[in-house]
Amino acid sequence: VEGVSLAKLLRKMGGSLPLNRGVRIAEQIAEAIQAAHELGIVHRDLKPDNVMILLEGRRRDHAKVLDFGIAQVQQGEDVEKLTRAGLVLGTPAYISPEQINNSADEVGPACDIYALGAILYEVLCGQPPFTEGSDFEVLSQHVFKSPEPVSKHREDLAGSSLEALVAQMLLKKPAERPATMDEV
Repeated sequence: VEGVSLAKLLRKMGGSLPLNRGVRIAEQIAEAIQAAHELGIVHRDLKPDNVMILLEGRRRDHAKVLDFGIAQVQQGEDVEKLTRAGLVLGTPAYISPEQINNSADEVGPACDIYALGAILYEVLCGQPPFTEGSDFEVLSQHVFKSPEPVSKHREDLAGSSLEALVAQMLLKKPAERPATMDEV
């Protein structure tokens, strides 16, 4: 796929993106993941390295979501796991609490909503919501700690609906997050 990963683009831009550009890219990620969810596919490893951004031409800043390697396919009541049960799978900076807790009955579209919340936090703030310590400590923070408000890093977003949305996307309980990517 042509382009550059969102992770590389963030590094190139000093860690964050201008507000309009970041929101536009996040909207495209949400649309792509909503399409996957409608097909019964949960990505489970959504992160900036798995998003490619086209930087040239008429479709500049067009985002494509890649690497569905640990995806979960849900078909009605049946869930086909493409990976072995009992494993915590995902990237520590973006993984949802329910994935960390290995709550099979809760791992679903909400975990992708959480991951997009973590990506959007990074796009806006220049860092993921939790960065302190080892991978184990970061995982623990996803389960037990609330992230700092976006406005701690971006005063211009204090009290904004965008700050509230990111906070809601990063709530610990899946049922308290937006219900779908369309809602996001």
